Order: sequence, then C-alpha cells, then structure tokens
Amino acid sequence: MILKTLNRSGNKLASAAFQRSLLEDENRLPGKPFALKLNDLGNSKLQRFRLEILQVNVGKICNQTCTHCHVDAGPDRRENMTAETANQVIDFL
Repeated sequence: MILKTLNRSGNKLASAAFQRSLLEDENRLPGKPFALKLNDLGNSKLQRFRLEILQVNVGKICNQTCTHCHVDAGPDRRENMTAETANQVIDFL
C-alpha cells in the first residue's frame, strides 16, 4: 500500500494556517488551547534560551511517506527552500 501525504490527500491538516487555528481555538480540540495549557504550567509565554541546535528543513521532497512526518514530506511534494530564505538562515547563524 502506498501512503499519500496529507497534502496529496487534500487533508486540511496539510495547511500550517489550519494547524495553528486548531491550536488557538479552544472549542475545536479537547482540552485547553496551547496558550492556556502553558499558563497552567506556569509558563505564560515561551521563552527562548541559548541556541544549541538548529534544524533546517530545506524541502518537502522525500523518497518515503511516513505517517509520523511532521513536515508532511513525501515523493509527491516538490516544495524547496528559496535561496533568499537559505541566505536568511546563514545570516542568522
């Protein structure tokens, strides 16, 4: 059986904007919205510490389609990082 990416399947979860809307809407998911859960844990906002590891996903093309893939990569995806974004990453480093 060949698995399809969320994008190829037409699943709304392939959209980062839709994912954010789910995390921010307290009526859409069971439990509390992410921000309120952080507040309950004593972290009213996320704070960045010293950078130790920087993972950069340069594209979504992959020879596999894994159900656990957090970037929804697969053989049917062709998105790649632009040169402009790559330069911004280098400047950040």
